[in-house]
Amino acid sequence: MMKTSNKIILLTVSIIFGSLILYNFKLKALYESKSYRGRFYDMDYVAIAGIRAIDLQSANHISIQIEYGTKEGLWVAKALKDKIKLIAVGDSLKLGFADETKAPNNKDVFLILITKDMKRIVATHTDPKRDAAVSASKMRLKGFNLSKLALKVAADTEFYFENVRVGTLNAIVGGDKYAGKAELILPFNSTINEANFNIGINGSVNLRGAKVLKMQSTVANTKVVTSN
Repeated sequence: MMKTSNKIILLTVSIIFGSLILYNFKLKALYESKSYRGRFYDMDYVAIAGIRAIDLQSANHISIQIEYGTKEGLWVAKALKDKIKLIAVGDSLKLGFADETKAPNNKDVFLILITKDMKRIVATHTDPKRDAAVSASKMRLKGFNLSKLALKVAADTEFYFENVRVGTLNAIVGGDKYAGKAELILPFNSTINEANFNIGINGSVNLRGAKVLKMQSTVANTKVVTSN
């Protein structure tokens, strides 16, 4: 007959072994989650430096974050890896799809461009006939302190500033031939010394507490001047 002490030892070992199995399952689940592996999980890194201007074609199909950082490069979601076309000339990068008719509608599939400076961002709407009711893609500019920025926001695109300071901002929002909404969102954590907005019929600028010292707007070809 097994002694009581041996039974206690065996029970303790069984509990420890079971706990280890449970811990391993939890650890595996955590490792496979994005929270453990970071925001670049399931993305590929493209070593590209010195980009100061970006022409984003098919902007209504691509969500992108352009952020300040010293380790410059482009992170591409694996789902886009074989679909994206990149052309870099000097300090300019053109991004689009190799075959625009096969552009995905999943706005959660996105790109992250890390660079030290940015001078021009152009987002262009693509025109496959199947585009009738796609939701707006998300574009974000994050963490920059810029002397000057030229920006164009296409239809079906929402562009958001986060912790951005700009000396002079020249922005065209909407105004193209597409009916989808183009929106520029400037939150409380952004500061612009001088803003010149050209807002089309389908465009809007949403000032969510941003500090804009001087502003001039042309709304649907009607000039409106506002100084704070």
